[in-house]
Amino acid sequence: MTTPIRRMLDAYLAEGKARMHMPGHKGILPPPLGDAAAYDITEVQGADSLFECDGVIRACEEGFAALYGAKESLLSCGGSTLCIQAMLALAAHPGEKILFFRNIHRAALNAMILLDIRPVWIYPEGDAEGFGRAEPYQVREMLEAHPDIRGVYLTSPDYYGGMHDIAAIAKICHAFDVPLLVDNAHGAHLRFLERDRHPISLGADLCCDSLHKTLPALTGSAILHIGADRFSRDAAKEAMGLFGSTSPSYLMMLSMDMLLSDPARLTEEIRRTVGQCERVRALLRYRGYAVLDGDPMKLTFRRPGRTGLETAALLREAGIEPEFADGKWVVLMPSMNTPDEDFIRLTRHLAVGQDAPAAAGGCRALGSVCNDVAVPASEVSSREQAPFQTAAAGGCRAPGSVCSEAAVPASEVSSQEQAPFQTAAAGGCRAPGSVCSEAAEPTSEVSLQEQAPFQTAAAGGCRACGSVCSEAAVPASEVSLREQAPFQTAAAGGCRAPGSICGEAAVPTSGMLERGESASLATEPPHGMAADTVRPPREAYFAPSEHIHTVDAEGRIYADIRWPCPPAIPIILPGERIDKKVCEIFLASGKTVIKVVQ
Repeated sequence: MTTPIRRMLDAYLAEGKARMHMPGHKGILPPPLGDAAAYDITEVQGADSLFECDGVIRACEEGFAALYGAKESLLSCGGSTLCIQAMLALAAHPGEKILFFRNIHRAALNAMILLDIRPVWIYPEGDAEGFGRAEPYQVREMLEAHPDIRGVYLTSPDYYGGMHDIAAIAKICHAFDVPLLVDNAHGAHLRFLERDRHPISLGADLCCDSLHKTLPALTGSAILHIGADRFSRDAAKEAMGLFGSTSPSYLMMLSMDMLLSDPARLTEEIRRTVGQCERVRALLRYRGYAVLDGDPMKLTFRRPGRTGLETAALLREAGIEPEFADGKWVVLMPSMNTPDEDFIRLTRHLAVGQDAPAAAGGCRALGSVCNDVAVPASEVSSREQAPFQTAAAGGCRAPGSVCSEAAVPASEVSSQEQAPFQTAAAGGCRAPGSVCSEAAEPTSEVSLQEQAPFQTAAAGGCRACGSVCSEAAVPASEVSLREQAPFQTAAAGGCRAPGSICGEAAVPTSGMLERGESASLATEPPHGMAADTVRPPREAYFAPSEHIHTVDAEGRIYADIRWPCPPAIPIILPGERIDKKVCEIFLASGKTVIKVVQ
């Protein structure tokens, strides 16, 4: 395929024209922006215009339509947010209903408010992991019960990687003559899997892809795909123009355009990355982690007995920055540009969690990571390498691979070698040959004074795992919401008696809202917790409002739209009644003041 925008920009630069036009930097910016600045132009002659395009931008869009098998594909420099706004504007008029699964991004909520769309909800079933998914029978039942629904809107994949059965749901939607809209912001790569799982290929009528999330494109680069004749290109462009900036970024469009240069390589590299992720998932399961299935290029896992935030902290200590973490899960998002060295670092970290490698190339215990290479990896097939290697012949076959057999029997590793480091909480390792899961410091060097900084907060709860309670705490169930703030235990319980050790971390709530930790705002919705909708979202948001303490909010009508991103998944929407469970979630997440309808 060709790259029409790149060709146009190269030609413009070659002409060396005096830039008597926007932007003000004139192609000159200091490092590290200098090389890119020359390509950052505006709608000069020959550069086309995004929302009225008939030149190079139109040619680029036609290239994407061919690549994704869509009727039309339209560039967005406003991320999937702009595409979502356009999809909802195309599907419903003000005051009309859309059926949503209850894991929408706040971009959909914002569009719902701007367009005065009335939501009808599908909730996850009670035993679902992550966000759960909409079952086809649920969609059918809701369409039968609400014949005035104008469209069905699903987020797939969701932030955890969970995916709906788009093909089955699309058939149901079409049987009821309503369009299926899919927020596929996290799934631009699905088209290139061995089994095409892209929503347009599965029957979606409208679909947005955030190219920047999983493909090598600049942040904010996205595509709106049209898969059905009921929606026209002109109407979609008009809807995008209603919400989009009149100054789209040519650097963003250039980064999208360059994805068209080599579709074969794109496919090959995405499938290679999926294979790497499959090996990591096998290692995670082998090491005892719970792993969520779904998007094959996303890694979502948790360690029993450890919060997602704790697991994320350990990853950061190992030089690995996760995409996201909450009270349960950690999310990693590799891509085709993730180097092999980063996968090796990840597998080494995951494998060394409990077992350590022995000297001279052999592993001491199952699951440990080899330091030496016995056979060059190039001489070993990918099937032989994945996911575990044997420590026979003095070492593993590839760096970072995981031993499936012990090279040095655990019985030959003396307790003296194992024992220098004990865990502070559990008293050390259980038996010769085992390895401490939380090797902290030599226990002899951990003084009472060092253990004591983390004490119980007001009305119960230690500030950190392993901290020692200095006084008895009242069970949280006997303490009012107001008395529990600002410190909460993750288990909502506190310490039981003086000298007991806290099993769950509870930090000052103001410290729980950093990137990667914002999911503590209950991104995984409490299953079975249906909303009590009192007023339409638009009406509630624009109604007279006030800010009150969360502890006083039970029974009031919520009026806010601000949710941390990532993942920006609201647990309550404007117009819904606040109950005690929502108050508890807010307080545990640091949201001590909220906006309510007067």
